[in-house]
Amino acid sequence: MERVDSIGDIVLPYLPRPHFKRFHASKKRWKFVVCHRRAGKTVALVNALIKSALENHRREPPPRYAYIGPSFDQAKDLTWNYFKQYTENVPGARYLEGELAVIFPGGASIRLYGGGLAYERLRGIYLDGAVLDEYPLLAPAAFTSVVRPCLADYQGFGIVSGTSAGDDHFHSVYLRALDDPQWDVFDIPITATGVDALSREEVEEMRKDMSADEFAREMMNSFDAPVEGAYYADALNALQTQNRVTKVSPDLAAGVLTAWDLGIRHIMCVWSFQLVGSEVHWSTKLRARKRGRGNKSWF
Repeated sequence: MERVDSIGDIVLPYLPRPHFKRFHASKKRWKFVVCHRRAGKTVALVNALIKSALENHRREPPPRYAYIGPSFDQAKDLTWNYFKQYTENVPGARYLEGELAVIFPGGASIRLYGGGLAYERLRGIYLDGAVLDEYPLLAPAAFTSVVRPCLADYQGFGIVSGTSAGDDHFHSVYLRALDDPQWDVFDIPITATGVDALSREEVEEMRKDMSADEFAREMMNSFDAPVEGAYYADALNALQTQNRVTKVSPDLAAGVLTAWDLGIRHIMCVWSFQLVGSEVHWSTKLRARKRGRGNKSWF
C-alpha cells in the first residue's frame, strides 16, 4: 500500500489511481474536480479528507471536516463504508453511526452531510476542509453562501467535484476556476484514465448503450453536450460525429457579426460569429448581460 499520511507509522490502505496522483499532490486551497463515471473520484475525495484530518495537529478547537453529498442517504451509501474502510488502521478512531461521523484520537472529525436544505445546518460552524460532491445535484448557494464562510476562520480548503450535467452552476464554477490561479482544476475524462478505471470493452459497451449526449457528459466531461430533448441536439451530434466541428483562430481580416436573443434580465444572450469563405465560425462562449464572459475560442 502507498503511504498517504504523515502521522507516525499509520499507513492508510489506499493506493491512488494514476490519474488522481496530481490531485493528491496539489497544494492549492481550492480544487475543482470533474470526472467520468467510475473514475474512482469518491475514494480519492474520502482519502483526501482523511489525510488532512490526520495531519492537522491543532488541539483547540478540534479540526472539523465535512463531506457534503446530494442527500443524507446518498452520502451514506456513497462514502460511509469507505470512511470506515480507509481508517481501519488508525488506532482509537471512533465511528458515530447515527451522525455519520469519524472521530480521530487527536480530536479531529469528519462528518457527512446531505444536500438539499440540509447543508444549512453548517451555517455558523467552522470547517478546516469541505468536499462538495456531485455538485450539480446541490443547490447553487451551498458553496458560496454556506460552506465558503465556514472555511474562513482557519483558511480551510474546499473541493467542488462531480460529473458534468451540462451548462449549469457546476459549469459556472469550472469557468471561474479556469481563470483563477488560486484554483486547481482536474478534468478527468475516460480518455485520460484508460484501463486504470474501466476496460476498453466496458467503455465500448457503455458507448453503445448510452446516447451520444449522455456519453459526452457522463464519460467525456462535456459541458456543451445538449440535454436530451434540447433543440438541435441531433443536428449538433451529427456535426460532431462527422468531424465537421473543429477549433480555429479568429480571422482578423473578417468582420464579426452578432445575433441577439433579447430575453429578460440576465438571460439575454449574444452570439458572435464570422463568415470566412464558405464557413461559419462561431464563438464558443456566449455573452450574457450582467454576467458577460469573453469570447476566447471559435469553431
